[in-house]
Amino acid sequence: METKEYIVILEKGIDHDQFWADIESPTSGLPHIPDRAVDIINSLSAFDRQCSYALTDNEAEQLKQDPRVRGVEIPLEQMPGVKIIPFTVQNPATYSPPGNFTKPTTGSSAGTSINWGLIRNSNPTNVYGTGTTTSLNYNYVLDGTGVDIVISDSGIQANHPEFQYVGNSTSRVQTVNWASYVPALSTMPDPLQDPDGHGTHVAGIATGKTYGWAKGAQIYSIIATGTGAPLVSNQFAAIKLWHQSKGANGRPTVVNMSWGSVIPWQFLAGVPDNTTPTTPLLQQAINNTLAGIVSVNYRGTTYPGNSGVTNYGLLLDPNNTGCLSSILSGFPNWTRQVEDQLQTLIDAGIIVISAAGNNSYKIDKLVGGTGDYNNFANTILGTFFYHKGSSPHVASSINVGNQDSNAYSSTQDQKATDSCAGPGVDVYAAGTNILSATTSNVSAPNYATSAPYFLNNSFRQLNIGGTSMASPQIAGLAALYLQANPLSNNLASNNSLVVKNYITNRATSTMNAPGNAFTYTNFRSTLGGSAIVGYQFIQGFNQIKTNDGNWKPVANVYIKSASSWQPVKTVWSKTATGWNVVFNDV
Repeated sequence: METKEYIVILEKGIDHDQFWADIESPTSGLPHIPDRAVDIINSLSAFDRQCSYALTDNEAEQLKQDPRVRGVEIPLEQMPGVKIIPFTVQNPATYSPPGNFTKPTTGSSAGTSINWGLIRNSNPTNVYGTGTTTSLNYNYVLDGTGVDIVISDSGIQANHPEFQYVGNSTSRVQTVNWASYVPALSTMPDPLQDPDGHGTHVAGIATGKTYGWAKGAQIYSIIATGTGAPLVSNQFAAIKLWHQSKGANGRPTVVNMSWGSVIPWQFLAGVPDNTTPTTPLLQQAINNTLAGIVSVNYRGTTYPGNSGVTNYGLLLDPNNTGCLSSILSGFPNWTRQVEDQLQTLIDAGIIVISAAGNNSYKIDKLVGGTGDYNNFANTILGTFFYHKGSSPHVASSINVGNQDSNAYSSTQDQKATDSCAGPGVDVYAAGTNILSATTSNVSAPNYATSAPYFLNNSFRQLNIGGTSMASPQIAGLAALYLQANPLSNNLASNNSLVVKNYITNRATSTMNAPGNAFTYTNFRSTLGGSAIVGYQFIQGFNQIKTNDGNWKPVANVYIKSASSWQPVKTVWSKTATGWNVVFNDV
């Protein structure tokens, strides 16, 4: 009897202890349950509704019929051709003149430009117009103090000056022994080193003292991508257990996940992983993918073969440059196991921010979508739900799309052509031509296009773009919100949804939305989703007049009590209609 590892995923509300007893006991005659005691491969103890078993293919198919079972899947890391990749787009290297908050020219890593998202996403409108410069400064009150941000990525270069406190050289990077929570992580590469540079760049946007939002947050790192990356289930389990160890009154946890699960174009084209893309090879990848499609189920109707699949939202036209760009970023791969594991993380009280992906696909949602959530392609490799997006994201995480550095008009923004879109993308943030920190590792893929860090030439900075860069903008905003609005229970299952609702409710509808809800008509289209741009409105409301006659922002306002100075708990702002609370509990 030949078995392989399968993860069994149960529906919510099921008596999981009884189900595990059924499958692990030498029973017979139970519907859909193997007539033997099935061996456990990995108990996945951090996830009540998942367990990994040694099953035959036939047993796996039988288990799928059990009404208590949500899915039976090969572990993500063992799926043929599937890879976990960072969601970044590397642009050609050109150079532009420097400027404080000037949007860099595509690929320009040199100069003194600072993450333009700090300006754009702290203003309700497109303050850049159709240009690249602004006279505005980023005046801030909140800096994420009291919040923990975990960068789930390629690691971070912990000694980069961007991760120091503002005004001194003390590092905000914290060390955690992840293996003490999940022993299998003892073989994980050092998360405080970054051989790639992607994680350092992402961390700089979320937490950097120059480039970032949460300049006072504490920073944690765990490996999610690259050589030696641990199983997603082990990574998620460690984050969950560590967060729970902080208790209900502990510091809130924000996790940024600028990566996703895709089937790379090289696998689809049948060429080695390190092959350089060319138009003929990308066309070969599309043609091979088309040849492997048996049928498409689109809005409940099955269409045999692969004819006209672009009408069903599959971006597989070898003669369309947009489709070539899409396949270059990989075919989206969604799995029930990662969705369930991520939901377990969120149920533990963690706030999760995820990158939507760069392959231009529509991401629908089950509730409030446009009817495309369950579309799937039957292929020789299996069944693929191509409008659910790339794992990881769920309804209560915050899925972020890429707001382009080129505006649509003097008043409207536009999404990057390669950004995923649709109802499953919750909000957009600046993600193209973002300058941030990067690794000093000379072997890093982007080292050649990086430049010396303008504040310390011993380190490096880099301009890249993608939903990977948009996601940490929102992670930073989430930290600012949590500083101003402390959680009543750090372990509450609705924490992520509370933060998500705050951010999406205050986002502004400034993005151009060509196309419509149903057909893929334009690679700029937001495809029936909410074209809203993230907006953090708490900036420099507290100001003090200095001896030089200028008003300057201050981080806190204090009032003298009978015995000591106490921080003011509520800050107000005067508007045309009256005084409004800006934030509480500073």
